[in-house]
Amino acid sequence: MPLVLRLLLALLLLPSAAPADARHWLVVGAEGDGPPGRSLYYAEFESPRTRFEMPLDQAATAGADALLDGKLQQLWVVQVQESANNDFTWYTVDVHCARRELRIAEVIVFELDGRHHTVTPNQWVKIGNAGWPSRVHLIACDPARLNAALGKARDGDMRPLNDLGMAYAGEYVLYSQLADLSWDRFWKDGKRPQRRSHLTAEQSAKLRDDTLALAASTEQKLKDAEKETRFVLEVSDNFDRKSDSHKREFAGMEGWTEAQIVDAWGAPASAAQGGQTRSLVYTYQKERYDVVTDRVGLIMGRQGPVGELTESRVETSLQDCKRMLSLRQGGSKPGWRLYDYRYDCP
Repeated sequence: MPLVLRLLLALLLLPSAAPADARHWLVVGAEGDGPPGRSLYYAEFESPRTRFEMPLDQAATAGADALLDGKLQQLWVVQVQESANNDFTWYTVDVHCARRELRIAEVIVFELDGRHHTVTPNQWVKIGNAGWPSRVHLIACDPARLNAALGKARDGDMRPLNDLGMAYAGEYVLYSQLADLSWDRFWKDGKRPQRRSHLTAEQSAKLRDDTLALAASTEQKLKDAEKETRFVLEVSDNFDRKSDSHKREFAGMEGWTEAQIVDAWGAPASAAQGGQTRSLVYTYQKERYDVVTDRVGLIMGRQGPVGELTESRVETSLQDCKRMLSLRQGGSKPGWRLYDYRYDCP
C-alpha cells in the first residue's frame, strides 16, 4: 500500500484533542517510502486569510478591480522532515487562485534546541496537479469542495477526504505537536533526534507563554487586516460609481477618518448623526452659466409686426452647493470614517 494511503488510514483512527486556541490541521502531503528520508506536510484549513499584492493605500486610487486582480489566500503549512537536523519548518504560503500559483512568503526553521531562524522565501511558482501544493490550492481556492468532503467525514464517511489526498490530523495549539504526531504515530521505525534546550525550566515556560501571547496578537492583527480589507473594498465600490470630476476631487480619501477630513477641509458647515451614519456637510459656490434670450426689436411687415428680433447671451451667477459626506464606523481604525459622498449640484 502506498505510504500516503497508509498515513491517511492511520490518521482516521487518531483521537482528537481540542485545547483552547487550537487550530485544525490536515495532512496534505507525504514523501518518502521509508527511513531516513520521509517528510510530512500539514496545513491548517479552517480560515485561509485574504491578502492582496497591492498595498491598500495604493488600492484607494487604483480601484477595486486592480486590487482584486492581486487577491491572495494565505494559510500556514508545517513540514516535518525525518532526516533534517531540526524539529520542524513553518511556512506562510500565499496562493493566487486565478493564476494557480504559490509563493512561500515566509519560512521559519525551528531547531531542536528551541531556537529558530528565518530562511529567504521562494518566488512565485506554478502549482501542478499533485503534491502538497495542489492540496493547499484546493483548501485556499475551492472551499465548497473541501467542506463537502469534511461534511462527509463528520458523518463517518472518510472516502471523499481521502480521495482529495488529505486526512484530518487533529487540533493542536503548538506547531511542535505536529512533529510529535509525526514521530509518535508514523515514524516509529525511525530514530528521532533528541530535543535539547539551552533554557532553564522557567525560561522554557516563559517562552511558551510568550509564544502563545504572540500567536493571539498575530491572530488579532489578521482579523483587523480582514476587516480593513472588506471596508476598503466597499468604500472603493462606492467611489467608483461617481463621475470622473468627483473621483478626482476625492481621490485617495477612501476610508479617511473624520479628523483627517477636518484637517484637510476645515470644519464642516454642519454635522448630524443618526443610527449608524454620521453626515458632514461642506458648502461651496459654483459658477452657473445660463443662456438668456433678450427681445431687442420687431420685424415689421406691411400689415404690422411679423416677428421679433432676439439676442442671446450667457449670464453667469454663483450657485450655492453642498458636498455631503457619509461616514460610518468600520475597518480596523476606530471612529467615523468616510464611506460615501454626494453633491446636490450637478
